[in-house]
Amino acid sequence: MWRNTKQPYGLTSTVINGNGGWAGVGFALGLPSANGQSYSIYGNGFTQAFGMSGLDQAIFQHEFAHTVYNSPHYFFANSVMGMRFYGTQGPGMMAYYKTHDAANAWERWYNGWIELQTGANHVNSDILLPSQLTPTNGEFTLRDFVTTGDAMRIRIPGSASQYLWLENHQHVSNFDDRANWLTNSWDYNPQPPLPYPTAPTGILAMVEDMQTSRTSPLPGGTYPSDTVGCNGLKVISAQGNFDYTPSTTSSDYNNYHYYHPIFDFTNPTANPFGGENQITDRRLDGENLNGVMTPDNLIYNNRDGGNGSPRHDEHYYSLRSNGTWENGMFGPNVEFNTVGQKMGIAHNPAIAEHQRYDRTNSKLSALHLNGLSVELISKNSSGDITVKVRYDDVDVARTTRWSGDLVMTNVLNTASGADVHVTSGGVLTINKSGTNNRETKVAGEFINPTTLTCAGPGIQFLQDGASTVSVEGDKTAFVVKNGGELKLGAGGATFTVKTGALLDIQSTGVYTGAAGTKLRITPGGSLVVRSGGKLQGTGGRIEVQAGAYLCLEAGADLGDVVLDVAPGAIVGTNPALGLPALNCRTQLQFCGRLTGNNPDLSAICPTGPEALLFDGNDDVVTIPYVSGAPLNSLGQTFTIEATIRADYTTGYTQTLFTNRYTDASYNVKGVSFTLYNGHYLLCQLEGQNYYSLSDPGMSLPAGGCHHVAVSHDAANQLHFYIDGVAAAYAPTTTRSAASTANVSFGSDPNFPLEGFYGQLGELRVWNTARSAADLLALQAAGLTSPQAGLVGYYDLRGTGGQDVSDWSSASAGGVANALGYLGASTLVEASDPAWVLGANLTCNVKGNFRSAGTRPLAPDTTGQHGRAVAGNTRGSSSTEHLSQLTISPNPASGEALMHFQLRDAGSVEVRIEDMTGLPRALALPLAKLEAGAHDVRLPLHELRPGLYLVIVTSADGRSVVRLEVK
Repeated sequence: MWRNTKQPYGLTSTVINGNGGWAGVGFALGLPSANGQSYSIYGNGFTQAFGMSGLDQAIFQHEFAHTVYNSPHYFFANSVMGMRFYGTQGPGMMAYYKTHDAANAWERWYNGWIELQTGANHVNSDILLPSQLTPTNGEFTLRDFVTTGDAMRIRIPGSASQYLWLENHQHVSNFDDRANWLTNSWDYNPQPPLPYPTAPTGILAMVEDMQTSRTSPLPGGTYPSDTVGCNGLKVISAQGNFDYTPSTTSSDYNNYHYYHPIFDFTNPTANPFGGENQITDRRLDGENLNGVMTPDNLIYNNRDGGNGSPRHDEHYYSLRSNGTWENGMFGPNVEFNTVGQKMGIAHNPAIAEHQRYDRTNSKLSALHLNGLSVELISKNSSGDITVKVRYDDVDVARTTRWSGDLVMTNVLNTASGADVHVTSGGVLTINKSGTNNRETKVAGEFINPTTLTCAGPGIQFLQDGASTVSVEGDKTAFVVKNGGELKLGAGGATFTVKTGALLDIQSTGVYTGAAGTKLRITPGGSLVVRSGGKLQGTGGRIEVQAGAYLCLEAGADLGDVVLDVAPGAIVGTNPALGLPALNCRTQLQFCGRLTGNNPDLSAICPTGPEALLFDGNDDVVTIPYVSGAPLNSLGQTFTIEATIRADYTTGYTQTLFTNRYTDASYNVKGVSFTLYNGHYLLCQLEGQNYYSLSDPGMSLPAGGCHHVAVSHDAANQLHFYIDGVAAAYAPTTTRSAASTANVSFGSDPNFPLEGFYGQLGELRVWNTARSAADLLALQAAGLTSPQAGLVGYYDLRGTGGQDVSDWSSASAGGVANALGYLGASTLVEASDPAWVLGANLTCNVKGNFRSAGTRPLAPDTTGQHGRAVAGNTRGSSSTEHLSQLTISPNPASGEALMHFQLRDAGSVEVRIEDMTGLPRALALPLAKLEAGAHDVRLPLHELRPGLYLVIVTSADGRSVVRLEVK
């Protein structure tokens, strides 16, 4: 036997009385013993005296562990609880009711007796990062632990340096057995004693919160302090975790267990995160029924109150379950021994931290939902077991229940991109635990409410179609905030908030409901969207039933959802939830649909910009030419679409789109799409006009809003369309739309007197020839981006100002379209068209000018997501709110700095959004800045690699720069 020489002798010149043994090092005299003789300890040896018949081995190991490595009491040894609420029995030197006699894997590693490796090839099994799984594809073979020392240590994501330990017990060695405990062998023998069950076989899993480095002493001071190490090991049972119902009375069952009170635990209900298992010491108010579960942090105590310290720790072994003796403290069924057994987020048991207990606030530490899973995938005739370890296993594809204080974490490289993913067919219930988790009563129970928190940039809870999530029970809450997203995917996903429960969308939290999904708030359930929270998703339905509570705060973004609020639904918060005072609005400002005829609610559509009004003279939108940019690289095949209202339909040509110019030889290059004589479609291609004055299909109907388009295909056929219907076509010679001029909407600076008089709601440019079916399918849809072939997408909905953004996400060789602006220059001037507010639109029909909620999003045709604004920053003028706006470096990794010059003193905010418009980080909270130069450090550590928009907002304007994070 040898010890870890890096650990101090914690018991120098000290003897420790374990009321069953004395142990010590150094020098001590006159130790009493059971036979009345006295013994002494000299030097640095180890001595035990006063052993008890039948328990000598367990007592010896226990006292020796104190001496050899300063071991604290774990596995509830001596009834010490430390800073834990739950605890288990298990294997190891300190344990009394040992699962196995041998030192456990953590002890052997900590004392330097083994290295962390597995299999005949001694594969490294100290797993700290997901990348360490790559060499073996996450597969590890564990041989018999006692004889080979094979063991695994796997860091638990989201924890403060806690680890999952795995060891394989195959009973090859006598040390895989345990002392021959008897059922009534303490001090009384009223009947012949009976042996307890034999030790189990298979993979034993335990969570460790002791010490992560064997070069450091155990934390929190030396024995016998009440340290982190007290009960710092917890066994995970292969049977899973459950809520149990204890019998109302206890008995010692004729001294079955040394006169300890025995309860019968019945009606197990699966509770993977919040429950107890076979080997758990159950917490009950079972001894004095005083309404408090009294912890016992004393080092030594007896049932009869020895040392003057009465024992009221009130934790009980599971000796009986459903009327049958199971002797659970020995863990007869805790080990994993069947191929296919698995622990992880969607299984019972789950893998989570060993919680600490805050007695001041009567609350357990949070459990972090993570992607760690371990599955038994094979077992050979020698008992070698192969496991597969994953860090990206977040799919919930079965019926599962969660309870407790649960917090989502950022799980990298998942197949879905989500951090929790309820897949098709999955059924997840989130509700209150049925297992005690506090020592004092609240609302008549020893149970705190359940809360699941989805918070942080990029954190996403994704629910697929044909799946069900139910949040239910007293004060159970699903909280979305700080950039987190609850997303219901298309195909019939249903998310239900039941009586007493709450869905709480807080600041910068997002709920997304795709087509065919349903968020249902049933009677007694609550939906709260606080200021800064966001609801979005066209085609999904939010149903608030009679008797349910609905609070939509001022400042909440309700997007374009369908909100069905039944008569009898209550506008306000449920008093039983104890929420802070919220400003719940009865008049909602959103452009979706409010249905249900609830008399307490009304809605108006906000008056944001929806279109541009051109004066028929020189009003123009300019997109500067950038060599190689997609919009400036049109060729033989193309399509141009525009949604317009032409308010003057006689007399002259009106330009919708052009990139025409005249070269040095006076040849006209490029393309122009116009209204000839105010109402006939005309396309000029390389100076040649194509139109028809005799075809009535080429003429816009008088009044109203219309969708118009022109396309040119590889066969040199030019096609015209009005409202998705083919109007005419014309054969051409081989011609191209290529040009080196700026792109203009509304007029042509190179050809004056061809200004458009009317409203332009949207303009799209493709480098492919779109068919009538293509146009008709998407003309009424707001596009997600990117779309295959889409090289310019100007959906003229925004906040006003000078910028005209491209939402196509198109780029070629890393070159993106330039940011557009109103007018012929970046200055505010007479040639700027005017923004038209949604409330002032002269028409608002499907397929034309879009108020939010009137058109569904079209599908993403490239399998990608997000939309981007071109990154070219245009020049600034004295009329703009800031200038010299740069990010360096860009692209960036690690860190980046934004610089800008503020024209006037005032309040400024800098935030970062992804390409879908979701907030991902706040670089500068709203703050008052002086005029002049400013630098803002961008929090790249909060961002995954990808494209983002950095948005600078002041009282005088808004500027956007694209940022690429590597």
